[in-house]
Amino acid sequence: MKNLLTFLVLFLLLSCSDGNIDVPGFDFSGIDPAVQRCNEDKLVIYSINDTEALIIELKEKNDTLFVNEGTYTYDLKETGTDKITYRTFDAKPTSSYFCQSVPPTTPMTLNEWTGTNGELIITVELDRKDDNDGVDEEANDALDTDGDTVPNYLDDDDDGDRIPTSEEKGKDTDSDGIPDYLDNDDDGDGILTINESKTDDDDGDGIVNYLDIDSRQSIEPNRPEITNTYTEYYKASFIINGLQLVNANGNTIQYDVYDDLGNFEDSKVIE
Repeated sequence: MKNLLTFLVLFLLLSCSDGNIDVPGFDFSGIDPAVQRCNEDKLVIYSINDTEALIIELKEKNDTLFVNEGTYTYDLKETGTDKITYRTFDAKPTSSYFCQSVPPTTPMTLNEWTGTNGELIITVELDRKDDNDGVDEEANDALDTDGDTVPNYLDDDDDGDRIPTSEEKGKDTDSDGIPDYLDNDDDGDGILTINESKTDDDDGDGIVNYLDIDSRQSIEPNRPEITNTYTEYYKASFIINGLQLVNANGNTIQYDVYDDLGNFEDSKVIE
């Protein structure tokens, strides 16, 4: 009975379905930001939770990986080109720890587990598009006020008067119930905004012509068209199948499926 008890104690000390007692936490859920990255000779993805960190190094340097929809798979092996490492420290590391060619001497690494197996699956999806003009417009709404084939939520100049929407938001100069960013005659003087100067004040009352109902000077449209740009926002999720990490003492961390890394967000400008 004594030998059996000793065996059971040793078994509990040396094994665990989700890890080992030497592991202080291995918890990366609910962190903000969840996942961060470095851009160097290789792609480094990392997650920090207080004094522990999970680091993934991918040989492939792909600056556009996280701004193109798709599913990408990598084999994480100790002897391969794509690797995963788990470390604990004596203090919380900063981003600079992971993004320098030579890591700083502090904080000190207390323990390190090297990945011996794992299949990393990165899924990148388009989250939303936005022209970032400060106007709250529902994404994918087909409304196109100026008929230029660009919907308002992606249009830097919703009403086509060559005054950026970002400059007109929150105003209704002529109080006609149509906000300036959707009104092709902002001051209601019968002259289209596009035909009035944005800078001249012909009657000298301190109000530029296109916002002055008393200004009757009509000019040829001389303002350049606004180059339209918008931003696409992407969200990447991470799953690691068959994750196994081992430290110098032979202790292991194992997960059949690890999906608690959270998301990484990235964006690109479309011109």
